[in-house]
Amino acid sequence: MPLTLYDLRDIKDDDRECYIEGILYEGQIVLLIGTQKVGKSYLSAQWSVALAAGADWGQGRLTIPKPRNVLYYQTEGTKFDLAERTNPIFEFYPAEGERWTGDVPEELDLSTDVGIPTLIKMLKAEKIDVLFIDSLFSSMQGDINRSQDVSKVKATLNKIQGQCPNVAFVILHHEHRPIRDPKAGGFVNEGAARYAGSYVLAAMADQFWLYTEEKNDERERRRFETAYTRSRSQDIDPFYVTIDENGLL
Repeated sequence: MPLTLYDLRDIKDDDRECYIEGILYEGQIVLLIGTQKVGKSYLSAQWSVALAAGADWGQGRLTIPKPRNVLYYQTEGTKFDLAERTNPIFEFYPAEGERWTGDVPEELDLSTDVGIPTLIKMLKAEKIDVLFIDSLFSSMQGDINRSQDVSKVKATLNKIQGQCPNVAFVILHHEHRPIRDPKAGGFVNEGAARYAGSYVLAAMADQFWLYTEEKNDERERRRFETAYTRSRSQDIDPFYVTIDENGLL
């Protein structure tokens, strides 16, 4: 429906439901970007449980105002992998089990209609607020570097949003291979541009979250930051994450 300036004047930032303060709001698409094996799946799976519990995470580093209905859609690995990532934090948080749903679908292709009606049906039936997709590579056919293929993914997400407008998407994605700087030595610090694939991903996302490994750090620390955000009113300060012996973050 077309909007007038009078319509827009009545829209306030506070009108949008906040899922995680500063970084996740209703209807947004977020890409969580990091290298392979950095622990993106652990981070996202455990945040999904915190969201279901409505519990702040990481000693106040993330503020979660209230419990949300969450669907964790894992398109790589098995249910055993998902259990390994969620069980430690499920014991820690008093999560309401009925608010969290996980699935390892037989098929999902965001570049076509394969598996999409089933996903939409689940989102509606469970009244989902936040959908985690782990990962983009395993949820689409085609070439992540081809704008035509990624544009199909964007169109599919738009279709889902049309039927489920309140759902926020958190989609896990890999970095491309680092680019060396022949003059300065080492690698180029690309910031938000380190994602693998077409520039269409930047047009698709409301935020990029970067999750990077701290090199030469015996504490196995990771750094979390919002490298890109579409809204000037949304952001948080970077922070560090340490993985303990139980896999808790």
